[in-house]
Amino acid sequence: MNNPIVLITGGGSGLGFEIAKLFALDNYSLILVGRNVENLESAQKELKQKYQVDVEIISADLTDYQAVSSIFPRLKERGIQVDILVNNAGFGLLGDFINLDGNQQLEIIDLNIRALTSITYHFLQQASVGAKILNISSMAAFQPGPGMSVYYATKAFVSSFSEALSEELVKQKITVTSVCPGPIDTNFWKVSRSGREKVADTTAFASLKPSFVAKSAYRGFEKGRRVVVPGVLNKLLVLIVKIIPRSLVLKAVRHLNSRI
Repeated sequence: MNNPIVLITGGGSGLGFEIAKLFALDNYSLILVGRNVENLESAQKELKQKYQVDVEIISADLTDYQAVSSIFPRLKERGIQVDILVNNAGFGLLGDFINLDGNQQLEIIDLNIRALTSITYHFLQQASVGAKILNISSMAAFQPGPGMSVYYATKAFVSSFSEALSEELVKQKITVTSVCPGPIDTNFWKVSRSGREKVADTTAFASLKPSFVAKSAYRGFEKGRRVVVPGVLNKLLVLIVKIIPRSLVLKAVRHLNSRI
């Protein structure tokens, strides 16, 4: 791997794969990390053929702390230094906290918070001046989310952590960008709906294509922005959430999540 190297979690499909394409287009070497080997191998094949770049895959269950903590030490043993980290992997579950599986909700925390934090820590231990981090957060970060409470809380952590870290790393000239998309047209909803047959029309209407979100994220990331909110409607919603009473925000989110 002679070119700058980017490591992307959840890079085998969905938004992660769209982001991988943009890095490949700019001639980065790629390391894709995820649990689904089939998706990883398919992504690896397509990226290599289309963009003529080096692509490695690492199959790892990112809810497993031992698997997460071994990624960068294994790369170090091979003399591989990662220049850019993209924390994209994450999932959520729809439903009231008390009605959902407790272990699965802990897995949301393990993936969205613990894995992201651990991977970021290990990345920074080997990062050089000018390295970059791109964290995929969510519009969920801007308010509590009744009906999806654990997921919203984890994304609040991601955004807060990212902004704080970006300030801590100013002297090292390492940028941290947090991307906060709304609903995206990926298999996220298939996982989170917990048996529901389809996404409600309201959510489907507001969904953005992963390619659009990836391009918005990439542009903001290149400019070193701390927070990126893709889409005009989403930017407007962020402003609205800041000015209307919290009680109304909670009721609105509760209603939306009950309809998904």
